[in-house]
Order: sequence, then C-alpha cells, then structure tokens
Amino acid sequence: MNLTFVQADKSDTESLKELWLECFDEKESAADLFFERNIDSCSAYCTKDGEAPVAALYLIHGSLNGEKAHYLCGACTKPEYRRLGIMARLIAVALNDAEKNGDVYSLLLPANEGLYEFYEKFGYYIGCCAGRCELSRAELENLRCTSGGEKTDCGGFEAMQKACFKDNFLLQSGDFADFAEKYYKIYGAKSINGKGCFALFEDKNGCAEIFYSVYSDLEELKTLLLESTEAKKFAFVVKADSNAFRQSKINRYGMIKPLARAQSRPTGVYIGITLN
Repeated sequence: MNLTFVQADKSDTESLKELWLECFDEKESAADLFFERNIDSCSAYCTKDGEAPVAALYLIHGSLNGEKAHYLCGACTKPEYRRLGIMARLIAVALNDAEKNGDVYSLLLPANEGLYEFYEKFGYYIGCCAGRCELSRAELENLRCTSGGEKTDCGGFEAMQKACFKDNFLLQSGDFADFAEKYYKIYGAKSINGKGCFALFEDKNGCAEIFYSVYSDLEELKTLLLESTEAKKFAFVVKADSNAFRQSKINRYGMIKPLARAQSRPTGVYIGITLN
C-alpha cells in the first residue's frame, strides 16, 4: 500500500462519491446533493492508496458559543482497508488542520451506539444531548407557547437558532438548512418553513417524528405542524433545556472534543441538524 492522507479538492469529487455510495446505504440523488453543496463549503479529507481514495471524512463548519467549530460526518473506509488504523490517522490529520484554521471544538454524532467507545479513543466525550418529548394531537393543540423562544421579527435561520437555543448549540448556516431540507425530502421527510420557524419531520404510523425544529415563533410552528399532518401523536427531538418541552426524556446525542485553544469542556450541547 502507498497511503497518503490529504485534504481533498474538487477533482476528487467523483471518486469520493463512489466511496460514499459503497460505504453508506445512501440514494445516489442524496449523495449528488451532498457533494454538490458540501465539496466547496466544507473541509473534506481522504486517505489515498495511490490515486484512489480508500477512506474519507468531512468537516461541516459552524460555531459553538462564539467559537469556531465543526461537525465531523461521513467518516468511511473501504471494507478491505478497515481495522488498519487508517481512520484514526485521518482524523488526526483533519483535526490538526482544523486547529491550525482556528477551530476550537469538534462535534460528531456516532452512527450507532457502539461507536461512542470508538471515538472516545480520540479524545471525544459525551457532552452532547437532546430531549425527546411525545405529545398527543390534543396536547400539542393546547401547548402554551409563551415560554419558548422569544417571538421576534429579526428573521433568518441563524437568528431563529439564537432565539430558540440561547447557547450551547452548534450554530449552522441558512445554506446548510436549505441543503438539509432538500436532502431529507429525498427520503420522504416533510418540512415546515415559516417566517419564524423551520422543522423537518417524518410521518410514521400515525406519529409525526419532528427530528429537528427551530423557531422564534413557537405558535407558528405549532399551527403549521397541525396543518401539515393528520398525525395523532407528535414526537419532538429538542435541545435538552428547552423551556417549551420540559417533559422531555434526555438522551445522549453526540460527542464533542475540545481542540488546542478550548478553554472549557461544554456539556449539554445540542448538535441540531445531522445527516443519515
């Protein structure tokens, strides 16, 4: 093997897409959308054996509590190159570059429970969580909306995040929200996109699974959800300290690694929109 660990560029797009589709149970149209949006706006890293990528990962840029941060996703290795320590070396290269570029935190959501232990080896800890709150249709109709995010006309996805989540969350761009809306629609998800709210949800057996929601006007979100589905039950994934959903069951929901410039080890962090 002749392995090199490099930051990928646009010329690697097609071979990285092939690797993505080999490693993930992904629709080709979703992969096309991911690379169309992210190959220029995120930092992509890959391991090559000669000229061919055999492992890759992607850093989606954002911020956490005013500090530069990223969401690490899409970590994958060709089956015949696994268990050789290649991903460990690739993560080290990517995070070293991220530190040099001023990133203070790295966040990720393991694809399954078994991977939490894997990422602990690289200095990640379980500092991210989310709440899950289930409401009947009647309970949602009667939900008091005076204690959620402050109603504001400031507009914009970033402003809604700040109004709704306050602090300890991965701030993402409106461009990323637009991408996520298109991405999840490929898999049958529905979206709410109002003046003061944004949500992604799936209708499953009479339950609306709202796996992401953000709002500066919770009343609008509630109204649009009730208009958009005939579901009898609503299951919200929310920031763990959400005032509007105090009866949430709190679960671990990702990991965080402070990089060299970090002055703290945040806990209770909400990652927000994640990818399949």
